[in-house]
Amino acid sequence: MIKIGMGLGSTYFSLKRQGTGGTVPPTSYPILLGYDTADPDYSCVISRSTYYSNTNILTLGSFLFLNAEKSIPAPEGYYSNGTNVYPVNNMGEVTSEFSDFCIY
Repeated sequence: MIKIGMGLGSTYFSLKRQGTGGTVPPTSYPILLGYDTADPDYSCVISRSTYYSNTNILTLGSFLFLNAEKSIPAPEGYYSNGTNVYPVNNMGEVTSEFSDFCIY
C-alpha cells in the first residue's frame, strides 16, 4: 500500500504487478523409443516413435507421455532406446531400467 497525502484527506492505493495471464509451459524432453506392450526384446528392435519425458535422461521414476504438454501418459509396456529397456506402468512412470538389455 502507498499513502498519498497526510491526515484525513489521505488516499491509499496498492500497486499490483501485472503478469502475462498465462502459465509457463511444463518442460518436456522428446525421446525416440521403441515400444511393445508385453515383450522387452521386441521393444529393442521395433521402429521408434517420439515420446516425451519429464526428465532429460530417462531413469527410474521418470514419466513418459504421448504429447509435449505432458497431459497424456504413455501406455503401460516396455520402451527401449536401442540399448536399455524401461518398463513403464499404467501412469507412464518408469519402474525399472534394464541396462544394456538390447546388446546381443
